[in-house]
Amino acid sequence: MNLANFQDIYGKYPFNPPEYTRSPRTILITGAGGMLGHGLAVTIEKMQEMGQQRQTTIYLASRRWTERSRKFWEHNSNIILLTNTEIKSLGRSPDLVIHTASPSNFTQIKSLEELLEINFGMARDILALHPGRIVYISSGEVYGGISYHESRLDFEAMTPKARNWYSMAKIKTENLLLEKKKYSTTSIAIVRLFHTFGPGVKKEDGRSFADIIWDAAQGHEITLNSSGTQTRTFLYLADAIDAILKVAVNETLVHEIYNVGSTEPHQIIEFAMIAANLEGLKVRTLEKSDYSHSHLDSVNPTLSNINETGWKANIEISQGIRLTIDWAKENL
Repeated sequence: MNLANFQDIYGKYPFNPPEYTRSPRTILITGAGGMLGHGLAVTIEKMQEMGQQRQTTIYLASRRWTERSRKFWEHNSNIILLTNTEIKSLGRSPDLVIHTASPSNFTQIKSLEELLEINFGMARDILALHPGRIVYISSGEVYGGISYHESRLDFEAMTPKARNWYSMAKIKTENLLLEKKKYSTTSIAIVRLFHTFGPGVKKEDGRSFADIIWDAAQGHEITLNSSGTQTRTFLYLADAIDAILKVAVNETLVHEIYNVGSTEPHQIIEFAMIAANLEGLKVRTLEKSDYSHSHLDSVNPTLSNINETGWKANIEISQGIRLTIDWAKENL
Protein backbone atom coordinates (compact mmCIF):
# COMPACT_ATOMS: atom_id res chain seq x y z
CA MET A 1 0.00 0.00 0.00
CA ASN A 2 1.37 3.42 -0.98
CA LEU A 3 1.59 5.97 1.80
CA ALA A 4 -0.56 9.07 1.43
CA ASN A 5 1.19 12.19 0.20
CA PHE A 6 0.17 15.82 0.63
CA GLN A 7 -1.88 15.84 -2.57
CA ASP A 8 -3.74 12.68 -1.52
CA ILE A 9 -4.77 14.33 1.74
CA TYR A 10 -5.57 17.88 0.67
CA GLY A 11 -6.53 17.44 -2.97
CA LYS A 12 -7.58 20.81 -4.38
CA TYR A 13 -8.70 22.14 -0.99
CA PRO A 14 -6.87 25.05 0.65
CA PHE A 15 -4.11 24.55 3.17
CA ASN A 16 -3.71 27.39 5.65
CA PRO A 17 -0.46 26.87 7.59
CA PRO A 18 -0.59 27.94 11.24
CA GLU A 19 1.36 30.89 12.56
CA TYR A 20 4.21 29.90 14.86
CA THR A 21 4.85 31.72 18.11
CA ARG A 22 8.24 29.97 18.15
CA SER A 23 9.46 27.93 15.21
CA PRO A 24 10.74 24.55 16.48
CA ARG A 25 14.19 23.38 15.42
CA THR A 26 13.42 19.75 16.25
CA ILE A 27 10.08 17.90 16.17
CA LEU A 28 9.30 14.35 17.31
CA ILE A 29 6.12 12.66 16.04
CA THR A 30 5.19 9.31 17.54
CA GLY A 31 2.85 6.92 15.78
CA ALA A 32 4.28 8.24 12.52
CA GLY A 33 3.46 5.03 10.70
CA GLY A 34 -0.26 5.59 11.25
CA MET A 35 -2.76 7.69 9.34
CA LEU A 36 -2.59 10.73 11.65
CA GLY A 37 1.11 10.72 12.50
CA HIS A 38 2.10 10.23 8.88
CA GLY A 39 -0.32 12.93 7.76
CA LEU A 40 1.17 15.38 10.25
CA ALA A 41 4.70 14.59 9.04
CA VAL A 42 3.72 15.02 5.40
CA THR A 43 2.04 18.36 6.15
CA ILE A 44 4.94 19.76 8.19
CA GLU A 45 7.32 18.72 5.43
CA LYS A 46 5.10 20.56 2.92
CA MET A 47 5.18 23.67 5.11
CA GLN A 48 8.98 23.62 4.93
CA GLU A 49 8.87 23.18 1.17
CA MET A 50 6.55 26.21 0.95
CA GLY A 51 8.91 28.26 3.10
CA GLN A 52 6.32 28.55 5.86
CA GLN A 53 8.86 27.47 8.47
CA ARG A 54 12.61 27.08 8.60
CA GLN A 55 14.20 23.71 7.98
CA THR A 56 13.51 21.51 10.96
CA THR A 57 14.86 18.12 11.97
CA ILE A 58 11.84 15.84 12.22
CA TYR A 59 12.10 12.57 14.13
CA LEU A 60 9.42 10.06 13.19
CA ALA A 61 8.86 7.18 15.61
CA SER A 62 6.96 3.96 15.00
CA ARG A 63 6.92 0.42 16.39
CA ARG A 64 8.45 -0.76 13.15
CA TRP A 65 9.25 0.66 9.72
CA THR A 66 8.49 -1.13 6.49
CA GLU A 67 10.76 -0.89 3.48
CA ARG A 68 8.00 1.05 1.73
CA SER A 69 8.01 3.65 4.51
CA ARG A 70 11.78 3.97 4.41
CA LYS A 71 11.67 4.54 0.67
CA PHE A 72 8.94 7.17 1.08
CA TRP A 73 11.17 9.27 3.35
CA GLU A 74 14.65 8.37 2.05
CA HIS A 75 15.06 11.57 -0.01
CA ASN A 76 14.18 13.87 2.90
CA SER A 77 17.47 14.64 4.61
CA ASN A 78 15.74 16.35 7.55
CA ILE A 79 13.60 13.27 8.36
CA ILE A 80 15.07 10.72 10.79
CA LEU A 81 13.21 7.45 11.38
CA LEU A 82 13.26 5.93 14.87
CA THR A 83 11.70 2.88 16.46
CA ASN A 84 9.79 3.47 19.67
CA THR A 85 12.57 1.87 21.72
CA GLU A 86 15.05 4.44 20.39
CA ILE A 87 13.12 7.42 21.80
CA LYS A 88 14.78 7.02 25.22
CA SER A 89 18.23 7.44 23.70
CA LEU A 90 17.39 10.37 21.43
CA GLY A 91 20.05 12.39 23.22
CA ARG A 92 18.46 15.79 22.75
CA SER A 93 15.39 17.69 23.87
CA PRO A 94 12.92 18.14 21.02
CA ASP A 95 11.31 21.56 20.83
CA LEU A 96 7.97 19.95 19.97
CA VAL A 97 6.57 16.45 20.46
CA ILE A 98 3.25 15.34 18.95
CA HIS A 99 2.43 12.02 20.60
CA THR A 100 -0.09 10.24 18.34
CA ALA A 101 0.99 6.65 18.94
CA SER A 102 -1.82 4.30 19.96
CA PRO A 103 -3.69 1.45 18.28
CA SER A 104 -7.38 2.32 18.09
CA ASN A 105 -8.95 -1.01 17.11
CA PHE A 106 -9.56 -2.79 20.40
CA THR A 107 -10.03 -6.14 18.62
CA GLN A 108 -6.34 -6.08 17.69
CA ILE A 109 -5.11 -5.20 21.20
CA LYS A 110 -4.07 -8.07 23.45
CA SER A 111 -4.06 -6.32 26.81
CA LEU A 112 -4.48 -3.04 28.67
CA GLU A 113 -0.78 -3.22 29.49
CA GLU A 114 0.06 -3.13 25.77
CA LEU A 115 -1.94 0.08 25.34
CA LEU A 116 -0.47 1.64 28.49
CA GLU A 117 3.05 1.00 27.28
CA ILE A 118 2.39 2.77 23.97
CA ASN A 119 0.52 5.71 25.53
CA PHE A 120 1.62 6.14 29.15
CA GLY A 121 5.04 4.49 28.89
CA MET A 122 6.04 6.46 25.84
CA ALA A 123 4.79 9.70 27.40
CA ARG A 124 7.01 8.97 30.41
CA ASP A 125 10.01 8.44 28.12
CA ILE A 126 9.22 11.67 26.27
CA LEU A 127 8.97 13.65 29.51
CA ALA A 128 12.45 12.40 30.43
CA LEU A 129 13.78 14.21 27.33
CA HIS A 130 12.50 17.54 28.74
CA PRO A 131 10.98 18.75 25.46
CA GLY A 132 9.76 22.30 25.00
CA ARG A 133 6.16 21.33 24.25
CA ILE A 134 4.13 18.11 24.16
CA VAL A 135 0.82 17.75 22.34
CA TYR A 136 -0.81 14.47 23.31
CA ILE A 137 -3.49 13.07 21.00
CA SER A 138 -6.15 11.66 23.29
CA SER A 139 -9.67 10.62 22.31
CA GLY A 140 -13.27 11.68 22.75
CA GLU A 141 -13.88 8.19 24.09
CA VAL A 142 -12.52 9.31 27.47
CA TYR A 143 -15.85 11.03 28.14
CA GLY A 144 -17.70 7.73 28.23
CA GLY A 145 -20.71 9.33 26.55
CA ILE A 146 -21.26 11.94 29.27
CA SER A 147 -20.79 15.73 28.97
CA TYR A 148 -18.43 16.20 26.04
CA HIS A 149 -17.07 19.49 27.37
CA GLU A 150 -13.31 20.11 27.64
CA SER A 151 -13.62 21.16 31.28
CA ARG A 152 -14.77 17.70 32.33
CA LEU A 153 -11.94 15.93 34.13
CA ASP A 154 -13.80 13.98 36.85
CA PHE A 155 -13.96 10.71 34.98
CA GLU A 156 -15.69 7.83 36.66
CA ALA A 157 -13.79 4.59 37.08
CA MET A 158 -14.26 2.32 34.09
CA THR A 159 -14.63 -1.43 34.29
CA PRO A 160 -11.42 -3.00 32.99
CA LYS A 161 -12.97 -4.81 30.03
CA ALA A 162 -11.46 -4.82 26.55
CA ARG A 163 -13.87 -2.22 25.18
CA ASN A 164 -12.62 0.29 27.81
CA TRP A 165 -8.88 -0.32 27.54
CA TYR A 166 -8.39 2.42 24.96
CA SER A 167 -10.16 5.05 27.09
CA MET A 168 -8.40 3.93 30.26
CA ALA A 169 -4.96 4.25 28.65
CA LYS A 170 -5.83 7.71 27.33
CA ILE A 171 -7.12 8.93 30.70
CA LYS A 172 -4.07 7.64 32.59
CA THR A 173 -1.72 9.32 30.12
CA GLU A 174 -3.63 12.61 30.27
CA ASN A 175 -3.37 12.55 34.06
CA LEU A 176 0.38 11.88 33.94
CA LEU A 177 0.98 14.84 31.64
CA LEU A 178 -1.27 17.26 33.50
CA GLU A 179 0.36 16.34 36.81
CA LYS A 180 3.90 16.72 35.41
CA LYS A 181 2.93 20.08 33.95
CA LYS A 182 2.66 21.48 37.48
CA TYR A 183 6.37 20.87 38.13
CA SER A 184 7.93 21.12 34.67
CA THR A 185 8.99 23.78 32.20
CA THR A 186 7.51 21.64 29.40
CA SER A 187 4.26 23.13 28.08
CA ILE A 188 1.56 20.55 27.54
CA ALA A 189 -1.66 20.44 25.52
CA ILE A 190 -4.09 17.58 25.07
CA VAL A 191 -6.18 17.10 21.93
CA ARG A 192 -9.21 14.85 22.36
CA LEU A 193 -9.82 13.72 18.79
CA PHE A 194 -13.19 12.48 17.53
CA HIS A 195 -13.79 10.02 14.64
CA THR A 196 -11.21 11.06 12.07
CA PHE A 197 -10.92 9.48 8.62
CA GLY A 198 -8.85 10.09 5.51
CA PRO A 199 -6.14 8.76 3.18
CA GLY A 200 -3.90 6.39 5.07
CA VAL A 201 -6.70 4.65 6.98
CA LYS A 202 -5.72 0.99 7.08
CA LYS A 203 -7.90 -1.69 5.54
CA GLU A 204 -7.66 -3.71 8.75
CA ASP A 205 -8.42 -0.68 10.96
CA GLY A 206 -11.58 -2.34 12.26
CA ARG A 207 -13.72 0.77 12.79
CA SER A 208 -16.95 1.13 10.85
CA PHE A 209 -15.90 4.10 8.72
CA ALA A 210 -12.75 2.25 7.59
CA ASP A 211 -14.78 -0.80 6.54
CA ILE A 212 -17.16 1.48 4.63
CA ILE A 213 -14.32 3.25 2.79
CA TRP A 214 -12.62 0.02 1.74
CA ASP A 215 -15.88 -1.69 0.73
CA ALA A 216 -16.67 1.30 -1.48
CA ALA A 217 -13.17 1.39 -2.97
CA GLN A 218 -13.48 -2.28 -3.92
CA GLY A 219 -16.97 -1.85 -5.38
CA HIS A 220 -18.47 -4.16 -2.76
CA GLU A 221 -21.90 -3.86 -1.27
CA ILE A 222 -21.37 -1.87 1.93
CA THR A 223 -22.27 -3.97 4.96
CA LEU A 224 -22.82 -2.58 8.45
CA ASN A 225 -22.69 -4.87 11.46
CA SER A 226 -25.41 -2.86 13.19
CA SER A 227 -28.40 -0.72 12.29
CA GLY A 228 -26.00 2.19 11.78
CA THR A 229 -28.23 4.58 13.67
CA GLN A 230 -25.49 5.62 16.11
CA THR A 231 -24.59 9.31 15.71
CA ARG A 232 -20.94 10.34 15.29
CA THR A 233 -19.02 13.47 14.25
CA PHE A 234 -16.81 12.43 11.34
CA LEU A 235 -13.88 14.79 10.72
CA TYR A 236 -11.71 14.63 7.62
CA LEU A 237 -7.97 14.14 8.18
CA ALA A 238 -6.79 17.45 6.71
CA ASP A 239 -9.05 19.40 9.10
CA ALA A 240 -7.80 17.36 12.06
CA ILE A 241 -4.18 18.06 11.06
CA ASP A 242 -4.89 21.78 10.76
CA ALA A 243 -6.40 21.84 14.27
CA ILE A 244 -3.55 19.86 15.84
CA LEU A 245 -0.92 22.11 14.26
CA LYS A 246 -2.71 25.22 15.53
CA VAL A 247 -2.46 23.81 19.04
CA ALA A 248 1.07 22.50 18.58
CA VAL A 249 2.84 25.63 17.39
CA ASN A 250 1.15 28.28 19.52
CA GLU A 251 2.44 28.23 23.08
CA THR A 252 0.34 31.25 24.08
CA LEU A 253 -2.91 29.27 24.04
CA VAL A 254 -4.62 29.39 27.42
CA HIS A 255 -6.31 25.98 27.48
CA GLU A 256 -4.80 22.59 28.30
CA ILE A 257 -7.47 20.47 26.58
CA TYR A 258 -8.98 20.82 23.11
CA ASN A 259 -11.77 18.75 21.59
CA VAL A 260 -11.24 18.38 17.84
CA GLY A 261 -14.13 17.06 15.78
CA SER A 262 -16.86 17.97 13.34
CA THR A 263 -19.76 20.26 14.15
CA GLU A 264 -22.10 18.17 11.97
CA PRO A 265 -23.25 14.88 13.53
CA HIS A 266 -24.06 12.04 11.13
CA GLN A 267 -25.41 8.58 11.69
CA ILE A 268 -23.05 5.79 10.66
CA ILE A 269 -25.57 4.70 8.05
CA GLU A 270 -25.50 8.24 6.58
CA PHE A 271 -21.72 7.95 6.20
CA ALA A 272 -22.26 4.59 4.47
CA MET A 273 -24.94 5.98 2.16
CA ILE A 274 -22.71 8.88 1.08
CA ALA A 275 -19.92 6.44 0.18
CA ALA A 276 -22.38 4.11 -1.56
CA ASN A 277 -23.93 6.90 -3.63
CA LEU A 278 -20.51 8.14 -4.73
CA GLU A 279 -19.72 4.68 -6.09
CA GLY A 280 -23.18 3.51 -7.17
CA LEU A 281 -23.39 0.80 -4.52
CA LYS A 282 -25.95 -0.56 -2.07
CA VAL A 283 -25.90 -0.62 1.74
CA ARG A 284 -27.20 -3.44 3.90
CA THR A 285 -27.32 -3.72 7.67
CA LEU A 286 -26.79 -6.81 9.80
CA GLU A 287 -27.40 -7.36 13.50
CA LYS A 288 -24.52 -9.65 14.45
CA SER A 289 -24.86 -10.97 17.98
CA ASP A 290 -21.11 -11.65 18.26
CA TYR A 291 -20.09 -8.14 17.13
CA SER A 292 -18.96 -5.83 19.93
CA HIS A 293 -20.78 -2.57 19.31
CA SER A 294 -20.01 0.73 20.98
CA HIS A 295 -22.48 1.45 23.76
CA LEU A 296 -22.68 5.11 22.76
CA ASP A 297 -25.74 6.11 20.74
CA SER A 298 -24.68 9.69 20.18
CA VAL A 299 -21.36 11.58 20.23
CA ASN A 300 -21.57 15.38 19.98
CA PRO A 301 -18.52 17.22 21.36
CA THR A 302 -18.31 20.86 22.29
CA LEU A 303 -15.54 22.64 20.37
CA SER A 304 -15.33 25.89 22.31
CA ASN A 305 -11.58 25.76 23.04
CA ILE A 306 -10.38 24.91 19.52
CA ASN A 307 -12.76 27.47 18.02
CA GLU A 308 -10.98 30.17 20.02
CA THR A 309 -7.86 29.50 17.92
CA GLY A 310 -9.76 30.48 14.77
CA TRP A 311 -9.91 26.88 13.55
CA LYS A 312 -12.90 25.54 11.67
CA ALA A 313 -13.42 22.49 9.50
CA ASN A 314 -13.24 23.27 5.77
CA ILE A 315 -13.81 19.93 4.04
CA GLU A 316 -17.39 18.69 3.95
CA ILE A 317 -18.00 15.02 4.74
CA SER A 318 -18.80 13.91 1.17
CA GLN A 319 -15.68 15.68 -0.13
CA GLY A 320 -13.56 13.92 2.46
CA ILE A 321 -15.09 10.55 1.66
CA ARG A 322 -14.43 11.14 -2.05
CA LEU A 323 -10.73 11.89 -1.41
CA THR A 324 -10.38 8.86 0.86
CA ILE A 325 -12.05 6.42 -1.52
CA ASP A 326 -9.92 7.71 -4.41
CA TRP A 327 -6.76 7.10 -2.38
CA ALA A 328 -7.96 3.64 -1.32
CA LYS A 329 -8.71 2.71 -4.96
CA GLU A 330 -5.12 3.48 -5.88
CA ASN A 331 -3.97 1.11 -3.16
CA LEU A 332 -6.09 -1.97 -3.70
